[in-house]
Amino acid sequence: MAWRPVLPSAGPLSALGTVLMFFVLIMFGLCSIGLTMDPLPSNPIRMMASLLGLYLFPIVLSIPVVAILTVAFKRARRNGKVDAGRNRARGVWSHGYYCHRCGVAFWPYPTEPGIPYRVALAPSQFRWHVWNTGGYAKL
Repeated sequence: MAWRPVLPSAGPLSALGTVLMFFVLIMFGLCSIGLTMDPLPSNPIRMMASLLGLYLFPIVLSIPVVAILTVAFKRARRNGKVDAGRNRARGVWSHGYYCHRCGVAFWPYPTEPGIPYRVALAPSQFRWHVWNTGGYAKL
């Protein structure tokens, strides 16, 4: 019978992604400093290791950072959509009733167009109508 879905915060993920990005930048800096100290190593294996360290290691480290920041962005966008429709959904939800004996919910009078009134609905159907009014039934 919730009038809105649970909103997981995007803040901790954003902070974690930012902290991890500093590690990626530090590793890139350390690898580039190591390459500038000895720009043309005589040993080809050492030269290949330096180039791999300069390019591959920071890229591999940035993959989880990009994944974390993508999830944080999606959460923030979803939370914004829910916040945009919460007042309308809350209004529809507050006019509904729940019968504890029957286990059904209903609206005794019309509240919004498209909302069935005087019809017994299962709690999941009631929630769908409320969330659909808010615009976040399909999130």
